[in-house]
Amino acid sequence: MHKEETKDEKTKGIPEILPSTKYIGEVIAGRPVFSHPSRKGGFRLRYGRARTAGLASTAVNPASMYILDEFIAVGTQLKTERPGKGTIAHPAQ
Repeated sequence: MHKEETKDEKTKGIPEILPSTKYIGEVIAGRPVFSHPSRKGGFRLRYGRARTAGLASTAVNPASMYILDEFIAVGTQLKTERPGKGTIAHPAQ
């Protein structure tokens, strides 16, 4: 027989990550917000480095750029929840 685990037992030792609202406070009026801090169903950008992107830019899938009605273009400034820094959009090759 399998013992049913409670929620506390499943998350034992794993710290809870709280939403960071810092970047929302810095949004200029009129600029779009793709996702509020850690909300389900929000726009998720896989943050990472690619050889085609520089040290201060973030590679974005070109399909994502197209799906968003080409709103995110090359050179668009993005503000991410974590690590909370600004970055520049660049298409991943």
